[in-house]
Amino acid sequence: MHPLIKLIIRENIEKYYTVNKVENQHDKLFKDLLNDKEELKEFLYDYLKIDISKKEIEKCSNSYISGKYKMFEADIVYKIKSENTYILIEHQSSIDKRMPHRMLNYAIEILDQEIDFKKERNKDYKYPMIIPIVLYTGEKEWKVERKFSERIDNNEYKEKYIEMKYELVDINNFNEEELLKNDTAISYAMLIEKNRGKDSLINILNKIEKNCNNKKIIKKIQKIIQYLLSPILGDDTEKMLEKFNIKEECTMKTAQDYVREEMAAIRKTAMEEGREEGRREAREEKFSIILNMIKGKMKIEDIKRYTGVNEEEIQKIAASM
Repeated sequence: MHPLIKLIIRENIEKYYTVNKVENQHDKLFKDLLNDKEELKEFLYDYLKIDISKKEIEKCSNSYISGKYKMFEADIVYKIKSENTYILIEHQSSIDKRMPHRMLNYAIEILDQEIDFKKERNKDYKYPMIIPIVLYTGEKEWKVERKFSERIDNNEYKEKYIEMKYELVDINNFNEEELLKNDTAISYAMLIEKNRGKDSLINILNKIEKNCNNKKIIKKIQKIIQYLLSPILGDDTEKMLEKFNIKEECTMKTAQDYVREEMAAIRKTAMEEGREEGRREAREEKFSIILNMIKGKMKIEDIKRYTGVNEEEIQKIAASM
């Protein structure tokens, strides 16, 4: 039995909008995949050599990030009943030079909420262990310091300063053969991130289709193709869905469930932010979803029913393509 591990997975959600361009939702892709206990288990073993049973994991709703770091919060927490250890996973699709400070801040937030202050005065009391990890899926080389002390100004005494080091899982450190061998949805998502051009994307999807026989993973690839990759694949989207032999599984119920989840998330974002910036991002995200639905050749009646947007607005979005 592995020691108690509470897993806090966070993502840095970065949105890329233009008037006629679909939002880059690949950050959300990794959050969704790591929401799956089986994928989480495989990720921890394949990339961190942490071996735990799926049965040991249970979700909780603890929120650890506050104040100015609220925008980075993914608020996904898993518990494993055992020792008092935490693993914090921060997903990054771009370089962030603040990472040593951010991870230290996250660790302090966790400590502040998880330390038993009634027992803290006891000499035998032990503080929780926190293992911070960055999952990086960007194209540029990660040149950010991994130790907090490496950003300290006074080099003479920095070894006496508070220390924190995060682990780095960088997709650029894994080749195609290694990722295909892992045969998990998360490894395939990493492969997709490494092949963003249309031709290379089609090529790698063909290799994934030949390599993967797991129906559960294939269904996840289906959603990735249908809702995230269709703006890149264009007219080849339907061909790729047919190649995965999942076209008949793409029911309206599947689409309806997906859109409902997305629209609920948009409303939550707007309510939580309560500011014009939050409302603007919510409108842009809704625009992105509707545009994807139009590209997927969904009927206007269905788009209206799933999103609550009137036909006139849908037609305006279609005209912007």
